[in-house]
Amino acid sequence: MTALHRLFKNYQPVVLGDREFCSVKLADWLRKKSVQFCLRLRKSEFVEIEKKVWTDLKNLGLKPGFSLFIQGVKVTKTYQIGGFNIACKWKRKFHGWSTEEGWFILTNLTGLEDAILTYKKRFNIAVRPRSGFPT
Repeated sequence: MTALHRLFKNYQPVVLGDREFCSVKLADWLRKKSVQFCLRLRKSEFVEIEKKVWTDLKNLGLKPGFSLFIQGVKVTKTYQIGGFNIACKWKRKFHGWSTEEGWFILTNLTGLEDAILTYKKRFNIAVRPRSGFPT
């Protein structure tokens, strides 16, 4: 990441990551480097919503059709790194169908809508093969 950070020093990169790639240590490093990020957390992760009051994300009461934005929380009981925002969104039911769970996005962006719209862009990543490589 350090080499990539140097390459993009004249740009404002945004790092997007699904649950498999989420790391509180990575988020803290990105924040220190002034890199924006939206990293999806597992619903089993714990956040400190009040001083010394920890809860896992699945117990925040998020339901289909609802969203919330939590600012300045500590994340994970193990690392207890503070100052993060969590954008939470669960799509509403459509024709009686809903996704199995909502999104919990660890971010340094400052608003719910901005964080969700940014995170959705991870689906639009396209990789084009270099010349001479089979497609």
